[in-house]
Amino acid sequence: MKVYLATIARLENNYIKEFVEYYYSIGIDKILLFDNNYDGEENFNDVIKTYIDSGFVKLIDYRNKSVCQLESYNEAYTKYGDECDWICFFDADEFIMFDNKYKNIKDFLSDSIFNEYDGIRLCWKNFDDNNLIKVENNDYNCLSRFKHIHSHTHCKSLFKTKNKYVDFSNIKISDAHGCYDEHLRMCSSDGNVCNNTNFDIGPTSIYANAWLNHYRYKTIDEFIRFKLLRGYPDQKYEYTIEKGFSIDTFFYCNSKTPEKLEYIKSLGIDYEYK
Repeated sequence: MKVYLATIARLENNYIKEFVEYYYSIGIDKILLFDNNYDGEENFNDVIKTYIDSGFVKLIDYRNKSVCQLESYNEAYTKYGDECDWICFFDADEFIMFDNKYKNIKDFLSDSIFNEYDGIRLCWKNFDDNNLIKVENNDYNCLSRFKHIHSHTHCKSLFKTKNKYVDFSNIKISDAHGCYDEHLRMCSSDGNVCNNTNFDIGPTSIYANAWLNHYRYKTIDEFIRFKLLRGYPDQKYEYTIEKGFSIDTFFYCNSKTPEKLEYIKSLGIDYEYK
């Protein structure tokens, strides 16, 4: 069995090494990394050159492209699907985790409960900022720094390859969240069918066997310097503005504290406390 992982990333140099090393450690055979940085921004070779040179990371040039997440997913599936048996479609802030039943990704995917399915939907465990303001001592490590979880039924997917119905321009598959096309038989991580018609995993044991640790916004400092600059990665920036993506978005998932509000003020940002 061969398992690939596809991800598109921008402004992730601080964390991409942790991401790559983690997936190397659990048995992923290759990461298809679509470099979506813009001119003057980061270069992944600066931090993961060893993994690129070894071939574990296939760096694919998507620099200066906009609204291209679905394009990258389709390229990963159609161009590289013949090389592997499964492709995971996870972001650079999503880490698959297993319970003690499995040793690694291949052990998990070899479970007979998945034999009759085309793909698996994994539920998020969202992590908040741990009330940290910014990175201290150059400690860019999600797995050790962020510990506070709040449950979420939103999910991401991985697919068996060589299925002609996996097409990310299909709104019923979209960006690997919903995946409710009638031609695809999807299951949750416990092997139960979950073809419900939304981005949530539905009524099932959502954290059985495996799940995704999702480190969405990290600290308030990083949110302002990176997430606000980038906006929604799969939409035009105008969409980000229209949807009200702002500091308030950060506080939907994280508590407001005097320390965080004072830090925002120290950056010269006029933020109204609500």
